[in-house]
Amino acid sequence: MAFFKKKAKKTERLNTYSFNDLDEEYYVYIVECQDKTLYTGMTNKLLDRILDHKTGNGSRYTKEHKFKRLAYFERQPDKMSAIKREREIKDKNVKYRWLLIRRFNRCLGLMGD
Repeated sequence: MAFFKKKAKKTERLNTYSFNDLDEEYYVYIVECQDKTLYTGMTNKLLDRILDHKTGNGSRYTKEHKFKRLAYFERQPDKMSAIKREREIKDKNVKYRWLLIRRFNRCLGLMGD
């Protein structure tokens, strides 16, 4: 079984990206689920990824908790920035994430829940 690679630690994965990723814009997003829980992720194709979540193919979490809506997103200039920002958001408490969502919705002129 020595031929299997050990899974890289999160800090190691932060430093590994290809030069092809440098030209693409990435998005960090928060999805609200039916049970009011939140899922945070990142992608370079936001609409495709949200459609995946909506159809139950996005992540195990959103499949189990049932996608409700895209509650928040922000654009990042590259993959590395998106990974770092996603980690920042995930490391904060849920209250912080709801604050981001409220501010985002207020900026768009949407009614908050």
